Amino acid sequence: MNMTNDFNDAYCIGTGGYGFKIHSSTSKNVDHTSFLNEVRTLTNTRHRNIVKLFEFYIHARHSFLIYEYLEKGSLRSILSSDIVAKELDWLKRVKIVRAVANGLAYMHHECSPSIIHRDISGANILLDSDYEAHIYDFGTSKLLKLGSSNWTEIAGTYGYIAPGNLDFFYTYHLNFQKYLYMLEPFEYRLILISFFFFFCISCVCPCRACYTMVATEKCDVYSFGVVALEVIMEKHPGELITSLPTLSVDYLLPATVGDSRILPPTTQIEKLVKSVLILSRVCLNLMCTKCNI
Repeated sequence: MNMTNDFNDAYCIGTGGYGFKIHSSTSKNVDHTSFLNEVRTLTNTRHRNIVKLFEFYIHARHSFLIYEYLEKGSLRSILSSDIVAKELDWLKRVKIVRAVANGLAYMHHECSPSIIHRDISGANILLDSDYEAHIYDFGTSKLLKLGSSNWTEIAGTYGYIAPGNLDFFYTYHLNFQKYLYMLEPFEYRLILISFFFFFCISCVCPCRACYTMVATEKCDVYSFGVVALEVIMEKHPGELITSLPTLSVDYLLPATVGDSRILPPTTQIEKLVKSVLILSRVCLNLMCTKCNI
């Protein structure tokens, strides 16, 4: 508190999803549930591709986490800048995808119990001065417990959540529609009010889903596939994801979907980029039938 003069704006070098960055460390204000969850997770992880937690503080006015400062900021911010994105050549992009994969492999297979991040996205991947990727923001992460059903609320960012995690709600809603005509007017109005209330909650919190799901590693794998494709395309793949099952294998090529802001890859590097595109397609095929929902 003294070093930052009670969080004076003069010491702020940027803002994030939950808070602000101060000097050479990242200070992140969070709600207490996310705060404690992140502390528990990061105090037990040691990997070069996972952000390092240096310290945490609980104060009457502020509860905050202090991370290592990663100079280049988030992957999303870099890709969204036409000027800065040109610094990400194809080798750097392949390196970023590989680093995220290494971090996830460590969380899923080397940690005990396994850690599921549940919010892998471009905004939660930070880059250091050498463009080495670090997975960030473990506020919604979950530890997989043996012998437990691992049911939890759905967490994540829209566009990165495996579709199967939401399918059960829509299926229920569609099947329920055919029974509406059997209801009394009062019951029908009550249901409409319930759906309106649910819609209002969704509008207040547009970036989070609030249904329930079974947490598995496959949810992170799907999100990773979106990020891998985003790194090559320079933007979120959007509707391309739903079209992948009908597209030919030869469609996902650097010349077809690659970032046009940088020079085309050489023949040797193109093979690496193609391998990333193939990997992303495999990850995105983990649809609802494979998500244990």
